[in-house]
Amino acid sequence: MAERLRKIAQQVKDKIHISQLNASSREKVDQLLTKYVPANKVSEIAEKFKHESITTKVKELVSKYEKFTGIEEIMAIQNTVVEAQLIIQERAIRSLFSEAEREERELFATMSAAVKLGHERERAHAERNKYWHSAGYSGFDHKQQTQDGGV
Repeated sequence: MAERLRKIAQQVKDKIHISQLNASSREKVDQLLTKYVPANKVSEIAEKFKHESITTKVKELVSKYEKFTGIEEIMAIQNTVVEAQLIIQERAIRSLFSEAEREERELFATMSAAVKLGHERERAHAERNKYWHSAGYSGFDHKQQTQDGGV
């Protein structure tokens, strides 16, 4: 790296005619170059450490993320979602079932009332016709006897 900088510095010197500069100026340039090389190395090392620390942090974050979102956790989350959906479906089905039971009770009550009313009408009709049937049978029997020459 230092050799490369010296070559670059030599090319710059040749282009801007550094040979015309006095000796003290050359010494200052050389001092700056010698200070630049270690400073540049320090910068490179610092950049490398910075890069390594960032890489380490990223790896830590990735490992934490992988631990958090492992297969077990993903499956647990999916199971939780499916369970919640099933609970919602179960509630809907239970409400439909409750509604159907309520309608069945109402229909049974209506049918029971209709059957009861029908029985009451039948009894009332039988009660009304009970005596007429006996009277009609007696009258029929009386006609039969008179025709036969009886009473």
